[in-house]
Amino acid sequence: MRANIRLVKNRIRSLAITTALFAGLIVAPPVNAVQGGELAAGDGVVVALLNGRTSVRSFCSGALLQPRLVVTAAHCVIRDSVPINFPNSLFVATPGADLNRDDISTRARVTEVNWVRGFQNSSTSIEPNDFAVLVLDKPIGTPVITRLATAQEIKNLQGDQGTVTHLGYGKLTLERDNDGIPR
Repeated sequence: MRANIRLVKNRIRSLAITTALFAGLIVAPPVNAVQGGELAAGDGVVVALLNGRTSVRSFCSGALLQPRLVVTAAHCVIRDSVPINFPNSLFVATPGADLNRDDISTRARVTEVNWVRGFQNSSTSIEPNDFAVLVLDKPIGTPVITRLATAQEIKNLQGDQGTVTHLGYGKLTLERDNDGIPR
């Protein structure tokens, strides 16, 4: 069990470092570039973060990295260096779930929130290291992600002005919240 915990912590540390590199290299697109979009229900990557097991609206999105590990933005789960909505009411739906129709018994409770040291989410401004890993009480699927991009692959993508697909349960427009279906 200790070896398993050490392995998970080492993976989280490696993932945090890779993501910090990734975040430092990518420039965020304009907000309107990720509103609306095509339906992605059934997608094997994107997951919804929920306040309570029965919620039909997501407050943030994440990605399934391992059957019981989800990566997300730290600002979704941390405020003033303390986990929010934890541990009793934070749940994650299965990948690509239509929150209006999924079986809520398949949703997993978050049992642990890990974030990059130094991230506080203490202001409304953008902070570095906005990255968190959530540990779930049960597996919610088979991960589609096999690895994260290397720093060189990200540089190449930027240099080629490549296309990046963004999935999530975000706003449909500036005035209209998500409808429970990933896009």
